[in-house]
Amino acid sequence: MPDPGPKGPAPAPFLHTTQGRSRRTVGVMILAWFVLGSLVIVFRAAWWIVGVLAVFTLPLLVDIATNRTSGLRIADGRVSWFTGRHEAAMAIADIARMRIDIRLDQSARVTLIDAAGRKTRLPYECVPPARRLEEAAHAHGIAVDRRPFALL
Repeated sequence: MPDPGPKGPAPAPFLHTTQGRSRRTVGVMILAWFVLGSLVIVFRAAWWIVGVLAVFTLPLLVDIATNRTSGLRIADGRVSWFTGRHEAAMAIADIARMRIDIRLDQSARVTLIDAAGRKTRLPYECVPPARRLEEAAHAHGIAVDRRPFALL
């Protein structure tokens, strides 16, 4: 069988990073505190009820205060990701397919499935927009299985 020759130039590396401190997270935090303040001032809500509701804003406050970065990189024959202090990688040759589940809120859940059928779910924080990820995966020769509107 003849040699097919070179496959062409290697695809450009794909890199996606996000930070905990963004305009969106700060805006959501300000809006949440404004609503809580309005409950106290306008509706004269009990302080302890507002305090219990304010506890739910603490994870957002921690994200803003620590400004943790997270990201995903597809390059050099590997898919690698990091979030906070955790990082992992998988060789592209080991990936049978990438499954992208689009949820009803339009967020994406990404799962890497290897040849043995083992599933590795990527952390939500490091997942880029689904279309960009799908294009990058195809460019790097990763089969993509896109499933719209998965509830879980």
